[in-house]
Amino acid sequence: MRVVAVIFFVIVGLIAVLGGFPWGALHGPVEKRLSERLERPVTIESVERRGVWSLTPTLAIRGVEIPQADWAGEGRVADIETLNVRFAALPVLIGKVKVLAVEIDGMALNLVRDEDGRKSWAKNEPQDETKKSGGGGKPAIRTLVIRNSTIKYDDAKRDRRAEGTIASDESGFVIEGAGFVHEAPVRILARGAPIVSKAYGKPWPFRAEIKGEAVGMVFDGEMAAPLSFGQFKAAATAHGDNLALVDAIIEAGLPETQPVDLAADVERAAPDWIIRNLKGTIGRSDVAGEAVIKKGERTRVDGKLTSKAFDFDDLSSDEGRRRSEQKKQETGERLFPDSAIDLTAVDTTDGRLEVTVDKLLWPGPSPFQSMKGVIEVDRQLLTIRPLEVGLKTGVMTGDVVIDQQGGKEEPVLDFTLQTDDARFMDFFPGAGIDGSMKGHIKLKGTGDTVRKAIGASTGSVAIVARDGVIPADTASLLGQDVGRGLTADGDKRAQLRCIVTRLDVEDGTATAGPVVIDTSRALTKAQGHIDFSDETMALSLYGVPKIDSVVRLDGAIPITGTIKAPDIGKPEDGDSVGEILESIGEAIFGDDDPKAEDANCDALAGEALR
Repeated sequence: MRVVAVIFFVIVGLIAVLGGFPWGALHGPVEKRLSERLERPVTIESVERRGVWSLTPTLAIRGVEIPQADWAGEGRVADIETLNVRFAALPVLIGKVKVLAVEIDGMALNLVRDEDGRKSWAKNEPQDETKKSGGGGKPAIRTLVIRNSTIKYDDAKRDRRAEGTIASDESGFVIEGAGFVHEAPVRILARGAPIVSKAYGKPWPFRAEIKGEAVGMVFDGEMAAPLSFGQFKAAATAHGDNLALVDAIIEAGLPETQPVDLAADVERAAPDWIIRNLKGTIGRSDVAGEAVIKKGERTRVDGKLTSKAFDFDDLSSDEGRRRSEQKKQETGERLFPDSAIDLTAVDTTDGRLEVTVDKLLWPGPSPFQSMKGVIEVDRQLLTIRPLEVGLKTGVMTGDVVIDQQGGKEEPVLDFTLQTDDARFMDFFPGAGIDGSMKGHIKLKGTGDTVRKAIGASTGSVAIVARDGVIPADTASLLGQDVGRGLTADGDKRAQLRCIVTRLDVEDGTATAGPVVIDTSRALTKAQGHIDFSDETMALSLYGVPKIDSVVRLDGAIPITGTIKAPDIGKPEDGDSVGEILESIGEAIFGDDDPKAEDANCDALAGEALR
């Protein structure tokens, strides 16, 4: 009994001491502890205890000054005239501090972030984003009152800045002000429920708005606790002249685009994000989907994205389109896109995204109608596998690999696409030629854009069209029969037996072998090469008719220029008036030129598609 009594009196004594402890004597230790924690000299004018005895004492702290980090320039990150803190004394016995109420009067915050992402209100060392923040379901502070206070924010990394007022009382929590996002003016209004003891342990409703013509965003939801930015659920909407403007707010690494209008249900469970019911538009494209973003040593993104109609041009801003058009004027129109494939920006991001597009939108006719595939990224290795592209007739399948692992300065693009049931007319509508089509593209090259990688690639390209039709005049001209080519009925059709094209590519140079066009009127072969780096051609076309020709020009026909703008020259042996007259004479008085025979289309096709 004596032991129990002693323990009882010891506890009572400790409680009595705590209740009357002169907490103001901790002025020096508190100042020192804050300075060590923030790694800068924090100064406090005075610390006083209010009242005589209480197990929930209140400290009146005056004249708190926290200087800016050295790199952020002169001035202070925080000035607080008066800070009253009420806390529970008993938890101090076991080394815990339980704050019950905070009252601030006269606070000025000046928050700065530089281009490298350093924050003036945090320690100089990099922040560990893998740690959860924002805590559990109960607020750390039961009551918060803020009066006569301002906040200023300047972020060089995301080119955004704002300033306004901050207040908290029994009517609610409010931040109101104005600022700029990429020089676009915005108004800012954030409201939350009152932070008072009677709301302790309950979800905290809030609404945050950034309003502007060029960009805006609204979050309307509940936090697990007041100001618990790491634990909340909200309905979110966003609009912007460019998705990059929206990204300046949410910092997700999104690209420049056409104007966007998006909505989603968002859940934050720090450090992770969950996005559900995403819907909206980017330019004339619609998007819908969901995603889970998990942050750890590496960021992991898993999700699904669908679209009823999608235009890849919507992934370029007006400025991006202007730059693209200017480049087109300088270099001429190109077949291979100049899309960037460098994976440096995702060096710490992995993930899996299922993509389905019901209809692809293009500025003009295109054989590509729909698309679905699975995109995976694993330590700077991106794969699209399987990839299925719906054609006007048939389907194209394959896979794409972009490899920038191992510290490669430039990525390696390796892709294979093939089709077995397409139509030639769908790919080359202007030629007036049709037939069933098979083909493949198998290329591997290094470069930071698709164009550069293909321009340095090795592999093969094959196209085989069979059993179709060709304009009769075109068939005659391919046999270098100028007479029939110029006089034939434009609506008349000849039989297309086969078109067989095989390009063997080595270091960006594609060599023709074989290239054959076999019709009921002529047999045409081509030799030479195409330089994929600038898409220039150096081909020689030689055609032999299968029927008597009216006026035939001998010699190979040179084809130069580019893939998108070919230049067809005069036959090497038929560029004089005398030679043309000789051809006319042979047609009138007898033509002993040899006639072409049908090609072995089966054998040629098998060789090309090997």
